[in-house]
Amino acid sequence: MMSYSSNNMEIEMVHATPNGSPTVLCRARASQTYNAMGTCIVNVRLAVGDDVWVRHYSSRGSYIYGSLFPTFSGHLIYAE
Repeated sequence: MMSYSSNNMEIEMVHATPNGSPTVLCRARASQTYNAMGTCIVNVRLAVGDDVWVRHYSSRGSYIYGSLFPTFSGHLIYAE
């Protein structure tokens, strides 16, 4: 993600199983300098029915810069 102007932005990646509580996997922060970037990278074992998402962290920061910069991706490393 990328912050806008003199604003900061904080996000977290979350994992939840169908019967469990959400668990924060990692957090990222783009600081208050112009167009600063933040990154959150994690490897996690998932099962069918698990959910993973990115969310705004604790209402810290409020501006994301640009429509092309925020990304989210996943890769299958091994299927059981």
